[in-house]
Order: sequence, then structure tokens, then C-alpha cells
Amino acid sequence: MRHTPAWGKPLLVAYILSAIAGGILVAASALLGGEHDSHFGGDTHFGDTDFDDIGGHEGVHSDLYLPFLSLRFWTYFAATFGAVGLLLTNFTSTVEPIIAIVSLVTGVLAGFVTHWAMKAINQRESDGGVKEEHLVGKEARVLVGVGPDREGKIRLDVKGELVDMTAFTQESLALNPGDRALVVSIDEGKANIVSLTAMLEESTT
Repeated sequence: MRHTPAWGKPLLVAYILSAIAGGILVAASALLGGEHDSHFGGDTHFGDTDFDDIGGHEGVHSDLYLPFLSLRFWTYFAATFGAVGLLLTNFTSTVEPIIAIVSLVTGVLAGFVTHWAMKAINQRESDGGVKEEHLVGKEARVLVGVGPDREGKIRLDVKGELVDMTAFTQESLALNPGDRALVVSIDEGKANIVSLTAMLEESTT
């Protein structure tokens, strides 16, 4: 390691501490599988404040400063800032304050890129989730009996996910647990079903 001026020693300490803290948080996030909000690396927005309408700009500027309220942003900022600072200090002839400026800019970029990349991934996963239109026309299994005068419960296998729903029928025929049902529509989050078991039995007679 080359000689570090006295005024540069606090920055060297900052690089070391940032690299350690950021590295621990990144490792913890990886071990926890990137779970959201309650764990390291999640998109926790302190105070859960909605900033979209501040100043009447309807969120025009919110995309610029919301990353700074994300734990993920600061995790990757700290790790990158510290790592770049240490690498430039130990393995290049670059001097301060250029090292600090480069480390700071690189850390901010790393934080922004990681924040928006994970946000895009989460949005894509959300868009690819089970929606009401995926349920209509699907076969289901009755868990709790459904009749003209009572609601019950059904289970569907949609896109590899098991979905339990409250169900009702507008037909006079009751459906018992274990019967096969067909979802014909979704009304206020409840499945309108008909008896697929009865339909199949009729088709074979």
C-alpha cells in the first residue's frame, strides 16, 4: 500500500467501513433470497410515505428521489463506494480527491442501477402473476360444498399455483366437496361456477 496523506486517512477508513457494511448487507440479502421490505436489500421506503403528490407535481420527480429512500440503494452504494475506493487506493496511482469522487459516482450509479433493475424484475413478476382472467374457464375442485343458497370454496391450479377461492353457483344443482367445477365468471372476487362433474355425466349418457 502506498503512503496515504494524513488528510486522506479518514477517507480510507470510510472506504473500509463502507465495504464491510455494504458487503454484509449484500450477503445477507442474498442469503435471505431477496425478500422484500422486511429484510436487508428490500425496497423498504422509510415511513412508507407516499411522495407522488408532493408539491402538486403528481409524481414527476418522485422517481428521482425515491431510490434514496430504499435500503437496497444504500446497500449497494456502500458496497460499491467502499470497494472502488479501496481498489483505487491500493492498486492505482490515482490520488485523492479523485478517488473519492470516482467512488462516490460509481456507488450512486450502482445503487440506482440495482434499485431500478430489481424494481423492473418485481414488476414483471407481478404482471406475470395470477389474474382474474386466468381463472375464467378453468377447472376447479370443490373444497366446501356450494349450492344455490350457500357459498363454498374451490381450489384451482393456475400457472403452477394453487388458488383457493370463495365460490357460488347460479344453478339449482348443488356441488359437493370433491366435485369438479368449471369457473364461468368472476364476480367481486368470487368464482361463479357450474358443475363440471354433472356436465361430464350428462355427456356420457
